[in-house]
Amino acid sequence: MMAASLQRCDKKLTAAHLKADLCRTDNSSGVRQLQELLDRVLDPEKPAGDTEAIDWCKYLLAGGEVFEEFCQTVRSYDNATLCGLVWTANFVAYRCRTCGISPCMSLCAECFNNGDHTGHDFNMFRSQAGGACDCGDSNVMRESGFCSRHRLKMGEDVPSVPRDLLLMSEMVLPRFIICIIQYLRDGYSDPDTSIERDLQKVLQQLGPQISLLEELTKMGGAMRTILTKILTNQQMFKELSMGQEENAYAKRNYEKYLSALRSSGLLPVEEEAMPEAVENGAGAGPEPGQGQGRSACWGHLLQPALMTLLKRRIRMEAKALDRGRGRS
Repeated sequence: MMAASLQRCDKKLTAAHLKADLCRTDNSSGVRQLQELLDRVLDPEKPAGDTEAIDWCKYLLAGGEVFEEFCQTVRSYDNATLCGLVWTANFVAYRCRTCGISPCMSLCAECFNNGDHTGHDFNMFRSQAGGACDCGDSNVMRESGFCSRHRLKMGEDVPSVPRDLLLMSEMVLPRFIICIIQYLRDGYSDPDTSIERDLQKVLQQLGPQISLLEELTKMGGAMRTILTKILTNQQMFKELSMGQEENAYAKRNYEKYLSALRSSGLLPVEEEAMPEAVENGAGAGPEPGQGQGRSACWGHLLQPALMTLLKRRIRMEAKALDRGRGRS
C-alpha cells in the first residue's frame, strides 16, 4: 500500500497492520511501507508544531494499541534500579535528611510516597533550577529509603521484554529524533543574528515532541535501553542525517549544520572535506573506531535543554547495567 494511502487510513489499524508485517520472517514489505509512511509523517519541512505527526508516532510506537496502555505495559518490564526522573524549575520534590547521604539528594513525589519515611526529617520543596530523582542510587541515599519499586531485591527475576513489544520503537524513534535534530538545525541562523533566540523559539515549537521524549524516558529501563542504543549508534546517525541521494532537503540541512560548526571553530580536521564528500555521496564522518568527529555523535546535535534529559537517562542506564554486572 502506498504511503499516501496509509496516511489516509485509520492510524490505529494502520499501526497494527504494520507491526504484524514487521513481525513476519520476511518483513521487507513492512519495513518499506513504514519508512515511506515516516517520510511523510516526519517531514521536517512541515511546521514543527504539527500535532498530527505526534499522534501518528504514538500509534506507531504502540503498534496499534492505546498509547497509555502501551506505556503501562512497557513499565511493567522496567528492570532499572534507579529512578532518575528529570524535572525542570518549579517541580515539587522531596528531600529526606534521614535517608540522604548527600545533602543534595532529592526524590520525586511517587518515589517518596512509595518509600517508608515515617518519623524522618524530610521536607517538600519547589525546585529552583531543575533536578532529578535519586531513588535507587546508594551513592546518594541509604537503601532503607528506596521506594518499593527501586529497592534492590537480590536474586529477583526480572521478566524479559517480549521481542515485539519495542519493535516499532526501534524503527520509529531514530527517525523521530533525527527529525527533531533537523528542526534544530533549521533554527540556526547566520552568526550575525541571535542564535540562542532562534533556537529557543524552535524549542518552544517542539514542545510536543520533547514532551513525548519525556514520556518515553518515564517508561523505565526497557525503553531507556532503546533510547541509549539509538543515541549512541553513530552509523545510524550518519545514514539518517545524510538522507537518500534524492533527498535534497537532508543534504541542505546537513550542510547548514557543518557551516555552523565551521563558523564556531568546532569542525574537526577530519571533517573539513565533508562538503565535497556530501556532494559525491560519500559517508558522513569517520568510520566507528577511526576517530569520532563531533557530527558522528547524536548527542552533539541536540540542544542542551533536550540533552539534559537524555544524557541523564543514559548515565542512569549505564550505571544500572554496571551495578547489575557487579551483582551477577
